Amino acid sequence: MSLLLKIISGLIGGILAPLYAYKILLLYQLSGYRIKELATAIKRKSIAYFCLSPIAAIVAFVACAAIYPFCRDDAFVSAVALPLAAGIAVAVNAHLSAKVKLAFTARVKRLIVVFALISTLLTVPLAAVYPPLFALAAIFPGAIAFLIAAAITSPIENRRNKRFVEWSKAVLAERSGLIKIGITGSYGKTTAKNLLTAFLSKEYSTCTTPGNYNTPMGIALTVRDELLPDDDVFVAEMGARYPGDIRELCEIVMPSIAVVTAIGTQHLETFGSEENLMNTKKELVDALPDDGAAIFNGDNDGCKKLYERCRCKRMISGCDEAAIKALYSLMENKRGEEANKSRPTSEAVRKEIKAFSAFDAYYGDVGYAARGMEFTLAVRGEAARISTPLLGAHIPSMIAECALAASYMGIPLEKIKFAASEAKAVAHRLELLYNGDDVIIDDAYNGNESGAKSALEVLSKFTPRVRVLITPGVVELGERGESANENIGRIAATACDYAIFVGGNAEALSRGAIANGLGADKIAKTRSLDEAMEKLKIIKGEKAVLFENDLPDNY
Repeated sequence: MSLLLKIISGLIGGILAPLYAYKILLLYQLSGYRIKELATAIKRKSIAYFCLSPIAAIVAFVACAAIYPFCRDDAFVSAVALPLAAGIAVAVNAHLSAKVKLAFTARVKRLIVVFALISTLLTVPLAAVYPPLFALAAIFPGAIAFLIAAAITSPIENRRNKRFVEWSKAVLAERSGLIKIGITGSYGKTTAKNLLTAFLSKEYSTCTTPGNYNTPMGIALTVRDELLPDDDVFVAEMGARYPGDIRELCEIVMPSIAVVTAIGTQHLETFGSEENLMNTKKELVDALPDDGAAIFNGDNDGCKKLYERCRCKRMISGCDEAAIKALYSLMENKRGEEANKSRPTSEAVRKEIKAFSAFDAYYGDVGYAARGMEFTLAVRGEAARISTPLLGAHIPSMIAECALAASYMGIPLEKIKFAASEAKAVAHRLELLYNGDDVIIDDAYNGNESGAKSALEVLSKFTPRVRVLITPGVVELGERGESANENIGRIAATACDYAIFVGGNAEALSRGAIANGLGADKIAKTRSLDEAMEKLKIIKGEKAVLFENDLPDNY
């Protein structure tokens, strides 16, 4: 066999490696391009998740090795097409089966090119010794090539990103008249961001980080693509997985207003301790200027603790049923009107409304209506009956906190009330959908304990339908993971008629559900969402189905 053909075999092997490694590339992207988190994601997966690539590579190698002794050069060229076709099939299968697809960003494309080049350099010598070995590029030297490619590209990409982030920081710093708001929390960030944006947009031109753009690069992209010269307000969602993450975001945005939605146990595994988690959320408050203001959710214990530690101007909202009763009595006695009449009030009445509660904004008398939820809200001396199509026990709390922030910025309660009535559910966050006669409650993007409890409360209201829960539980809680999932199982037992538990937390979820009275015959444990969907088809009747926390592929 000619040297040229051996080199061609090596080149094909270089191309094969990224094709067979689609799932590794996907997990690497979902892990934030961190090798350590990639290793954790790989450990979470079963062997079955990865087995197709090496099996396909071995079969292709065996076929090429069987053909090789009998082939002339031109015949072996045809044989080369077999591993290539297998690699393409493996990549296509992995792409179609992934819940979250690999995003072919510029960074990923550069990584793939470097990956293929290094794999080629390592494969060519092997193919020169024995040409069929090129078919094993997906196993070796593909794995080594990927690690080398990641090690080479990561610092380069980090420098590129740093320059881009520094540019966005400079742009925001130049906009001295721009009001900058940072929103953080273990959960509720996206809901609060969307609500606050809706409220502020009634009087301000507002730019908001879209979707889950809550990282330095997400903020930089928003500045480049979304921020307009005449915008008055910039609202930045700030996510964190490690201590220091919020501080880094604040150095970019330089917020003057902070909104803290909740402090819980989300990502406790990566933070290391609850104190680290609390201190990381506090980084937003610490970054405020002397004349800044922080707004806290008083329905959350962690937020209340942080409120007590706050030394700048601070405000807090929360549920206060006693204050709402006093408010109703005041309205009946002094105005002779129902509490849902929102009109300008005299200063004396404003002071009385404020004095009813220790909260700066408070709510109560919550009810589920035909088109969503209703509750009474009092903010800085004004009161109104709020109606919203949004669902969830956390919604009144989020609206109250965002209304407090908007009121602080001069938005009248009447406009807040109207914006709340128009609010649309965030996709995959307690979003109501319909499949024939069945109601689908899509809460796939909610991955925390409090959110799960809120979603289960919503599911519990859908009687007399057959209520079905499908969930993998919650992750990244470290040592608390098992007990947290058992607790979710216990709550599920009182909220659903059937439960389908998916993946590694199924045993803990099942134990909790059975312990609280849900029959074992009403519980199914599955390895995948596809398997769960097959179980769902067996359940008869008009159903209300809650999809809670559909984990991405790196879990």
